[in-house]
Amino acid sequence: MSRKKTNKMHLYFRYLIVTLAISIALFSGIIFFNLNNAMSSAGEQVILSNKFYALKGKPTQLQKDLFKELTIQVDKDVEYDLDLVGLVVKNFIADYYTWTNKQGPYDIGGGEFIFGHENLNFKQTSRRYFYSYMEPYISSGLSNTDLIEVETIAPAIADFASNYDYYGQTFSTFYVETSWTYKENTKIDTSVFPTRAAFVIVITESGRYEIVRFYEL
Repeated sequence: MSRKKTNKMHLYFRYLIVTLAISIALFSGIIFFNLNNAMSSAGEQVILSNKFYALKGKPTQLQKDLFKELTIQVDKDVEYDLDLVGLVVKNFIADYYTWTNKQGPYDIGGGEFIFGHENLNFKQTSRRYFYSYMEPYISSGLSNTDLIEVETIAPAIADFASNYDYYGQTFSTFYVETSWTYKENTKIDTSVFPTRAAFVIVITESGRYEIVRFYEL
């Protein structure tokens, strides 16, 4: 075979490889985009709502029960409502620390109760840390329904705290500590997961109680 033909063959194979690589990348991107859209659609479906909050996705029975309690308290329209603060925390825990109803590591629970200005940071941090721990379990062959699900939450007793300053804007603030348990699970060791945390909650200008910080203890 002549050198000219050999060069043509090399160019042909290079073109073929590049074309295949681009096609695979585009195909993967389309699948990823559609999968994310499907996950987002499922996660955004509103099941219950009140004037401040919405329960979305595929909530557990505990989440439904807690949200109904939350709605009753919201409707009372009490100023500086410590009971409502505690219920916001309990609703967050029931969603954030339950994986059995999530579509995958990108389906972050609890965002409904997070301080609006920090919601993006909350989701990015959760994906990088706590929710990334879901992936090894799924990769090992477990289904999402085999994963952790919050079963009980201890009374979340709220108290007043020092005002919270956010870039010069001051908010009335509350502090809560509480603990929770997971459903018995024969597939994974639930003892390695968080069961206690402290929360800082603020009241926004619209009257919503939102979690601005939380720390696992």
